[in-house]
Amino acid sequence: MFDIVYIVSHGFASRMVTQTNLLGKLVQAGKSVALISPDKEDIVLKNYCNEEGVELYEFNPSSSFWTSQYTDSRKYF
Repeated sequence: MFDIVYIVSHGFASRMVTQTNLLGKLVQAGKSVALISPDKEDIVLKNYCNEEGVELYEFNPSSSFWTSQYTDSRKYF
């Protein structure tokens, strides 16, 4: 279980997290943090998470129901 789980759905959100070091600051404040991305093999996110102590997970829905729901909802995450 994590204190904070952050979801990024595309490159802009990923850059906001890495360039501001938001998650790294949360880890430094003693929080356990996870990041959910459509691609856990993204080298920038992978390096960032390794350096900052953030757990990186992938959510890449395969069914059409979840794909549609996620696509429609991601702007609200």
